[in-house]
Amino acid sequence: MYRAIPWRINHPSNEPDSVTLLMSEYGVEVKLETGAKVVLVNKQGKVSEITSYNFTVPSEGFAIIYNSNITYLVDERYKVGDEVRYEVIIKPVFTKAEDWNKVVNAMCLDGGGSIALYYPTSRVNIGGRNINNCLAFIENKIVGEIATPTKYKVTIDEKEISLTAYNINGNNYFKLGDIGEEFGFEVN
Repeated sequence: MYRAIPWRINHPSNEPDSVTLLMSEYGVEVKLETGAKVVLVNKQGKVSEITSYNFTVPSEGFAIIYNSNITYLVDERYKVGDEVRYEVIIKPVFTKAEDWNKVVNAMCLDGGGSIALYYPTSRVNIGGRNINNCLAFIENKIVGEIATPTKYKVTIDEKEISLTAYNINGNNYFKLGDIGEEFGFEVN
């Protein structure tokens, strides 16, 4: 699994090394910078198209733009049909110093002319101000296997029912509670 850390959300960037996430709310045609590529993701969370042409964000989907210096990442990481998702975690609380140990990078959101960036090994302040409020990106490692939910037809007492199965490494697993419900008993 790969991750992309956007420089901007719903605000296109012309910097050649930038990654931008645009959500369907963006709502207007996007003119790509020369040499950029975009990964278009539909409402089912699947890559529907990869293009270098102007586009509109798919309804209920999103787009990830890789500008000219980093388009090779699109070729390495995505193909049509791949499952892609984004996650926004907002933690509107004051943080402790040790919370910053998990931060991959951050950007200042003060809205003024100053810019402050944070990387695990250093802090870069441009404009004279420290990071006062920010959007921080943390590394969220997946532990274990990924379970892919799918509908699965099962026959019980000559009655066909549809249950949600969870495919892990080619094996289907069912929740005991779902099976118990079909047989009329409760699983705690």
